[in-house]
Amino acid sequence: MTVVSTGSCAFDLVLARHAPVRARGICYGHFAVALEVDAAAAAEAILSDTRAGRARVVHTSTLARCREPAERLAARTGAELRVDARLCELSMGAWEGQTWDDIERADGAGYAAWMERWRELAPPGGETVADLERRVASWLASLEPDVPHLLVAHAGIARALLVLTRALTWDAAMATAVPHLEVTTLDALAAPRVGP
Repeated sequence: MTVVSTGSCAFDLVLARHAPVRARGICYGHFAVALEVDAAAAAEAILSDTRAGRARVVHTSTLARCREPAERLAARTGAELRVDARLCELSMGAWEGQTWDDIERADGAGYAAWMERWRELAPPGGETVADLERRVASWLASLEPDVPHLLVAHAGIARALLVLTRALTWDAAMATAVPHLEVTTLDALAAPRVGP
């Protein structure tokens, strides 16, 4: 059992980030981006870890890069699939789908302010990390204990969970690597990495 404690309850939760995407240099949060592998191959990669196969509930966001592999995982294992908008990546608002260079050219002052104060500011029409944290906290509170859960997640969701359950600061969470297609636990993500 992989225990995730929220203070009042403990949950059996493992997670895997979606596959790498074909969107180099693009700002995407809710923006639709293609995966480097198809959804079936992404699901198989996650299922190569036996912890994924024992999940009774598979959770995912509404965004295709997480949802489509999660649908295949649930179908293969017979787990219940739960698609939840609270598990979508941080919204980047008006910047979605643009290159970072174009954003900086079009809105240099706004971009510079966000880069300096991302902990408290949102992109135009987007979300703050506090908004994301509230969404994820609401989802976490809805989990049933004593049920094996698998989350097919975005990096931002995994990092919000680290802030909520492991008392990491957002700076520490943002510095934490969240590998693609690797089944892991929040404890393992939060552990300091040794070596190169």
